[in-house]
Amino acid sequence: MLKQLLLFIFIFGFTFFIASCDDAGIASYQNNSTFSVSQLKTLDKNVDGVYELWVSFGSSADHNQNSFISMGRFNVDAMGNIVDTTGAPKTTFN
Repeated sequence: MLKQLLLFIFIFGFTFFIASCDDAGIASYQNNSTFSVSQLKTLDKNVDGVYELWVSFGSSADHNQNSFISMGRFNVDAMGNIVDTTGAPKTTFN
């Protein structure tokens, strides 16, 4: 009888433990951001070069350090649209 009771308690406890294991409360980051251009002039890449988008991540108060990552190079066409360095429309930055 005692063995059956211990087995029941073990099975109940194990079932409760497994049922409580899920991803609820875990934050999931999409790493998406929005970038818009205003008042940037079209650059002649042979003379002026092109624009480059840089992102700065975190500034630690203890260490005063930033991490910079280049998201890509781009230009702006005559209509103010973002284009890649060849002039094709650019919709994403890596």
